[in-house]
Amino acid sequence: MIDCKVLFVEDDELIRGVTKRGLEKSVSQITCVSSPEEALKEMSQTPYDIMVTDLGLSGDTPESDNAGLRLIKCVRETYPNTEVILQTGYGSLECAEKALRMGAADYIEKPYRIERLLLLIERALENRSLRQELSMLRQQVAFDYGYDGFIGESATALRLKERIRQLSEHERHVLIYGETGSGKDLAGKIIHHHSKRRRSSLYILDCKVTPERLIDSELFGQSDTRLKYRFSASSGMMERAAGGALMIKHIDCMPRETQGKLLSVLQTGALADEPSGMPVDVRVIATTTVNLNEYATQGKFLETLLGKIGATTLTVPTLSDRRDDIHILAEHFLRTSTNTNEAAAAVSGMTDTPDMPHMAFAAAALEKMLDYGWPGNVRELMNVVRRASALSRGSEIMADDIFFTSDPGGRRGAAEKAPMVVGSGSSMEMTYRSRILKSLEDNNWNYSQTAIELGIGRTTLWRKVKKYNLSKDMISDTIS
Repeated sequence: MIDCKVLFVEDDELIRGVTKRGLEKSVSQITCVSSPEEALKEMSQTPYDIMVTDLGLSGDTPESDNAGLRLIKCVRETYPNTEVILQTGYGSLECAEKALRMGAADYIEKPYRIERLLLLIERALENRSLRQELSMLRQQVAFDYGYDGFIGESATALRLKERIRQLSEHERHVLIYGETGSGKDLAGKIIHHHSKRRRSSLYILDCKVTPERLIDSELFGQSDTRLKYRFSASSGMMERAAGGALMIKHIDCMPRETQGKLLSVLQTGALADEPSGMPVDVRVIATTTVNLNEYATQGKFLETLLGKIGATTLTVPTLSDRRDDIHILAEHFLRTSTNTNEAAAAVSGMTDTPDMPHMAFAAAALEKMLDYGWPGNVRELMNVVRRASALSRGSEIMADDIFFTSDPGGRRGAAEKAPMVVGSGSSMEMTYRSRILKSLEDNNWNYSQTAIELGIGRTTLWRKVKKYNLSKDMISDTIS
């Protein structure tokens, strides 16, 4: 039994009867009507998965073709989730092609067996399901790689988002600098998914984890000795990424010889030095954790290649340089970690367990995280929060649930740690509220100075004051 509702449109009473008897044993619901008017009325009252309609609804005349095609067009525009299968007795390929261009899923010629119609119904439902899944995936990609996918409200984070937006609007190659775990890959993906090339694929090559001897073939494919840099046995990423983008992670680890080949391709726009070489149009988004200018001076990196890919650069700040985002990121990772745990429980069949409580950070846990230097940046914060979420036995993550795999002191960078004041409340929001209030009082409610001390913009500070209902009459609670 196919779980679907089928609307069958046919002006021949005998065919309606035979088809209904044939389908009612195989589909969950079958409704038959004799005209386009009845079909549209029925569609307005009941959502149908499939509509099977005759092309010649009013007799074998040219006008009948128009009636059937008009019905198909109307249904596809008004009820896009309804799949349309066309039946015709004319054997007219031209009419069938016209119906398919209008959005019909398939067509079937009379006379036909019910088994054949059922096969088309199943295939139309499967194609609809695939389109819906693709649409959901595209929505998820749009959400994951939206500009807000780079989480943060500090002035540093806002400047970074604006720079990413600017880089998304042009086609130039981009070189992204940043420490390990700071978010270079995410920045590169956001740039691609908001560029004009977003409908084409983004290929990724990590030169740090790919064996050195394989980097060349991964980029340019299996070489054909008759053509320099040309391939025959299998294509490389440069060819497959044509029209899209290629992210080269840790480009500083690329062998010198491969650097020369990459430079040649980017300069000529072809996969061979001679004019007959295959043309390629690829945007390169490269990432590195080192100073490539120093590498070029030391002879470790081609200066001409650096000039080609490094004319436009982006520097992703460390987490210690945007400390005001720590609590926002921690809350985000805790929320996603809780959702993952709930999904895992559902998959494992633990349906009889009580609902998982909403988890939150105790003030002491937040203080511990804010006091840490985060040498592993955002990635380390994510791992710490997920580990704490898994180890915590209650709905509140305590300081003892937070532990670090590196030196507890961490690296603080150039800036001093902003003073931390813990509020009387136990939630992260209360702690952050107390911190803002204390900073405002210390700076005599000077918004500009307070925003600089907190590492956020004046507008963001103003929103926080409104959100937490802060005023000069309030006295902050502090812990000595």
